[in-house]
Amino acid sequence: GAAGVAAVATRPAHASGLGRADLWKNMPLVRRDGTRFTMADLPSRVVVGAVWVSYCQPCLAELPQLRRLPQALGQGNVDVVLISHPDEWATDYPVAASYGLGAQAATIDRSVPRSRVAAAFSIQDGALDLPQSFVFARPDMRLVHSAVGPTNWAGGEMVGRLRQAALA
Repeated sequence: GAAGVAAVATRPAHASGLGRADLWKNMPLVRRDGTRFTMADLPSRVVVGAVWVSYCQPCLAELPQLRRLPQALGQGNVDVVLISHPDEWATDYPVAASYGLGAQAATIDRSVPRSRVAAAFSIQDGALDLPQSFVFARPDMRLVHSAVGPTNWAGGEMVGRLRQAALA
């Protein structure tokens, strides 16, 4: 990892990440081109936030499935945002782009206090809980899915849940 996260390792998932969804919904994010936004700003019916780093094998396994979600749910029904730790952004962005997800990649805006970044990423005892995912649905950006650990985004159950949220 890059400076600041060099000693951070991933660890097996547990339930500690489930309460952080509200942190992510309004977290100031920035794309490679400098565009600043929050997940709440995105127009689609369903917004998927996937927290990852490029050295996390379960995170990498999710990327092809996340890339295919807009096709599975129909254009305009889902926005996918891959969220990288600011200290890992330089390494993570090229990996996201290599999976065809460069436009979906973002990191936390550097103006966000480090304590808020650490809380959002659940950096505890020198380790990250990854992958993490949050799914919000319109009209009120209600949380419809939250997980710490791998998610089968291509599975019929998950696609069905996301379709139902998009149509609600």
